[in-house]
Amino acid sequence: MNENYVYMDEASIDSEPICSICKSPLNDPCCTSCSETFCRACITHWIQTQNGSCPLCRQIILIKDLKRVLRALQNMLDRLQIKCILCGQTELQRGNFDDHIQKVCPKMLVVCPSADIKCP
Repeated sequence: MNENYVYMDEASIDSEPICSICKSPLNDPCCTSCSETFCRACITHWIQTQNGSCPLCRQIILIKDLKRVLRALQNMLDRLQIKCILCGQTELQRGNFDDHIQKVCPKMLVVCPSADIKCP
């Protein structure tokens, strides 16, 4: 989960794109061999710490077998409305948040690309 934004109305988000491990909208979603969908970081950690079984059906799953989700699901997740907690801007789309942070957000601290050469 990104710590620089919050969802505008998380209670109204359909339960389908919610990770059953972290209980938040899917982030970098992936599908298991048993056709369940989780955040990639959540299921990877789960597999590594819980003997490699699916948290829902208990089928053995492997990290190497995780697959990307359909583009339609990713598009739906990218359209979720969020609020930047750094600058307070609302009604941003989650899929555009990286652009907001890198190019628009007035409160985001950025490292000078010339810092390595001691640029004043």
